[in-house]
Amino acid sequence: LEEKINTKFRSFYDQLIDDIRQKTTKSEAEEIAAVLKQMFNLERAGDHLLNVQEIINFIKTSKFIEKTEKINK
Repeated sequence: LEEKINTKFRSFYDQLIDDIRQKTTKSEAEEIAAVLKQMFNLERAGDHLLNVQEIINFIKTSKFIEKTEKINK
């Protein structure tokens, strides 16, 4: 699951970087940069939430189960 999310994240990130390169005004570039920063924050939070879920499952079951669910496109 993490790998698929990271792949989608990277694709969107690359698209935003291309948009920054094509923008002519500082204001437009700054808006895209702000979106990128929030994307990084959300991606990092998602990683932490997966870890929390795995820890909670371990506490409940005494078994470590790594989440490998598929993400829908």
